[in-house]
Amino acid sequence: MNNNERQSENNRRKRKKSGIGELILAIILCLVVLFAISLSIIVMFRYKTLQNTNEQISSELAQERETSDKISKEEASSEVAEASENAYNSGKSDTLKKIRESLESGAKALELFRGLYPGQIVLIDDNKYCFSDIDKDIPKHEYENSQFVTDENGVMEYRDTDGNTISKKGIDVSKFQGDIDWEKVAADGVEFAIIRVGARGYTKGAITGDEKFEDNIKGANENGVKAGVYFYTAAVSDEEIDEEAEYVLDAIEPYDIDYPVVIDIEKVASGTDARTNDVSVEDRTRMCIDFCEKIKKAGYHPMIYGNLKTFIRMMNLSELKDYDVWFAGYDSPMYYPYYYSIWQYSDSGKVDGIDGSVDMNLSFFEPDSK
Repeated sequence: MNNNERQSENNRRKRKKSGIGELILAIILCLVVLFAISLSIIVMFRYKTLQNTNEQISSELAQERETSDKISKEEASSEVAEASENAYNSGKSDTLKKIRESLESGAKALELFRGLYPGQIVLIDDNKYCFSDIDKDIPKHEYENSQFVTDENGVMEYRDTDGNTISKKGIDVSKFQGDIDWEKVAADGVEFAIIRVGARGYTKGAITGDEKFEDNIKGANENGVKAGVYFYTAAVSDEEIDEEAEYVLDAIEPYDIDYPVVIDIEKVASGTDARTNDVSVEDRTRMCIDFCEKIKKAGYHPMIYGNLKTFIRMMNLSELKDYDVWFAGYDSPMYYPYYYSIWQYSDSGKVDGIDGSVDMNLSFFEPDSK
């Protein structure tokens, strides 16, 4: 083979190799294109699927919100934050307005706090403001403030929605009222009287009978005034509370007792060295129950007398739900949410037959229930 032939053969081989390389390159390019197209189709399909899913979810959420008033967490957070801010600003404005109106009307600080904390009982004890949550498990009274009516002489009564008086007019008395003309008392419309039978001293602890008890109980019995009695306790032990109950039962045995037999529990003035200062709430509550149970066992109707401090600070009222309450409070309207049978609403009443002032009471108690 000559040189020309060799050169021609070499060129032919080169062209052949070049053609094969171009073919392989074309095949590779075709595969890349096919892969890119497939990948694009997959991406588009997944995007469309996600889009459809989002639309479906959005539609379902919108429908759920329309039917159940539910919202997404993001929307809820936003709306709660906005509502909270609005409520805070509105509440702050309302509170400040309420404080200003109360102060402008001459309200005292205690009245102001009571208005600001309607879900709590607010009182002053030992020169401090005390707050106590209203217990939902203790029975509440259902008396309407608008149905308590006071006449020109300061005598209060409770009327039903037809204007009929359904409460009873009463007084409580002791030696401090002196000699009482019970005939005049009865003529003045007094229907019941709760008479002090005795007391235990809060310093030395001795029991003393009320020196006017016999005169008063006889006077009430003889003039048709229904009578109950009360004993001022200063007991510091179970033995002493038993002694007080026995004393009362012995003293009232000869007389007609239509109204309750009452244990009088009061806090001695701050700063007084009283023997009862160290009696715990638990012990005082237990002794009160013991007294009431002994009175009930003897056939009388027990009752507990006290004021706001008595029932909120001195005893566990939730354990005394089985006993009637005689509440002493001179606020009008009354500031006490729980049930009571008798309300001592004034310590400066005037009644014919009694010189000076006397405690005034109205009663819902029914003697036949004893």
